[in-house]
Amino acid sequence: MRSAIAHGLTCLLIALLPIYNRLASVDMNRTSKDNLFVMVCGLIGIMFTSPKRELPLKAWVTIAIAFLFLVINQHMVESINVMFHGFYLCAGIFFFVRFYECFESKYFSWILNAICIGSLIQALVIFLNGLGYSPEYAVMKLFHSDIQVIGEVAVDFGISSGTFGHNNLSGGYLGISLIAFNRKNWRWALPIAIAALCSTGSSLGILTGLAGFVYYYKGNLIKKKWLYLLSIVSMLTVSFTGMNGMDSGRLVIWKELISKLSMKAWLIGNGVGWYADQKITYKGATVVQEHSGFLSIVTSFGLVGLITFLYFLYKYAIKDDKYRVFSSIVFAAFCNAYGHFSVQQSTMMIIILVVVAVCAAKEENNEFNLQW
Repeated sequence: MRSAIAHGLTCLLIALLPIYNRLASVDMNRTSKDNLFVMVCGLIGIMFTSPKRELPLKAWVTIAIAFLFLVINQHMVESINVMFHGFYLCAGIFFFVRFYECFESKYFSWILNAICIGSLIQALVIFLNGLGYSPEYAVMKLFHSDIQVIGEVAVDFGISSGTFGHNNLSGGYLGISLIAFNRKNWRWALPIAIAALCSTGSSLGILTGLAGFVYYYKGNLIKKKWLYLLSIVSMLTVSFTGMNGMDSGRLVIWKELISKLSMKAWLIGNGVGWYADQKITYKGATVVQEHSGFLSIVTSFGLVGLITFLYFLYKYAIKDDKYRVFSSIVFAAFCNAYGHFSVQQSTMMIIILVVVAVCAAKEENNEFNLQW
């Protein structure tokens, strides 16, 4: 019973967390949603019982390195960014371990259904945004009558951001979730999700969704490791050339970030929260995250952390997978991580933590014997 409740809470978190989010145009604490994420992950993790598998030794070594670097890299311990991001990372690791050890395959359909439900709710909000109405603001107003609005609440159709506060975050979320609709009972909603994704105007989000479908339908034409290699080469090409503005200013941000890294930082990182405290600006706006999941790893754990991640990626990429719904989400998230996804984005992280745990546990025996 406790296991079913824990799985149910996980699915509720996946489905409903996108609703509880900040508004870019409302002056509220932007970390409130992430505080909820930390607390619920802890609660769910505690409720899981009856471990069914042992986490591999290499995973425990990696987790130990992560915690060691968290202790070593005490960047500005008085900074709220550092303290909160530390809690956030610890909660994510704890939840991942517990879910890996205790999840049951009979709840796989629950997880994918939850992803679809969350995406459809977000699609509705995005469409309403495009029509000039902000339901999330209306709901907030019911509970916070003194909310102060900064600028416009609704956004124009074509750059709709839903409850995420930014169109690229909405696009990334929908992009990694899109493949979950590619099942018998959910294909009817796929056009809705695609339309919502396109209405965000996020090129990266659209490419993320496309990457998931390419991966799923690759069949035996291209091996998994070559798809990952192709995506890495594409990333590096844009990183070093800018592709005539296709990077949307990220190249400028990354160059300034790299200029601030010391030799010690390149090796073991500066610690969580360091980047947010740099106050790097672009076109007058303060950039609060690296706009790259890989640079997030570097700034937090250095090249040691990045090489460790790439090692696990390599071990995963050289193995074939028979049922590709979950692994397609992983690939889509990997591609999205190039330009926006970061470890500080809880709405996507809860999906990634669950899906990666499933893929890590099942990569050996391909037990995804489900009727999608």
